[in-house]
Amino acid sequence: MNTALGRAYSPHKRGRGSVSDILVYVFLGIFTLLFIYPFYNVLIKSFADPYSAENQLIYIFPSKFDFSAYEYILSQTRFIRAFIISVCITVFGTALNMLLTICGGYALSKKNLPGRRIFINGIIITMLFNGGLIPYYLILKSLNFINNFLVLILPTAINTFYLIIFLNYFRTVPASLEEAARIDGANDFGILFRIILPVSLPTFAAITLFYSVERWNEWWHAMLFIWL
Repeated sequence: MNTALGRAYSPHKRGRGSVSDILVYVFLGIFTLLFIYPFYNVLIKSFADPYSAENQLIYIFPSKFDFSAYEYILSQTRFIRAFIISVCITVFGTALNMLLTICGGYALSKKNLPGRRIFINGIIITMLFNGGLIPYYLILKSLNFINNFLVLILPTAINTFYLIIFLNYFRTVPASLEEAARIDGANDFGILFRIILPVSLPTFAAITLFYSVERWNEWWHAMLFIWL
């Protein structure tokens, strides 16, 4: 047994492992830089003189700083107003997305929910079929959502794909956790926000990121329904 342990923890094997680890880290580091450089290039060129940026093939650091582009943008009230609106849509929209998606996924994960199968099938149907743009426009118009800030938040309050992800994840949470919480006197909201969510942080963080990116990049509803 001592011989086997010595063979398993021999310095030669540790040396080979460390060299391979270094090679893996170097490869991943180079691979990461290849992905980061395009973003870095766009950022650094925004501070550069336009003439030098156009004539330099590989741009690592600007030879001459030029802040005229930022001065022009920040002097435009339209940009500041649009930026504030985008931030508000991202913050409040993502919060509403997560609240409704989490509550909906948790409720649909309960087998004793009346009509559960009907609700789930209805959600799946919306992923496959839709009424088209004209009926969608007429519905939002009848709800007085035209030129309304809420049209950028409420129509996309729930992404059915993310709802199903939460639903399937909540099914994997052990029932013993909820039973123990109910014995201690917790209600459904207490179980969800104090027991279930703390053990669902990876899923919570991933879906929050997806929702926030979608909200920040939202332009379609603004193009169709905002005429101001």
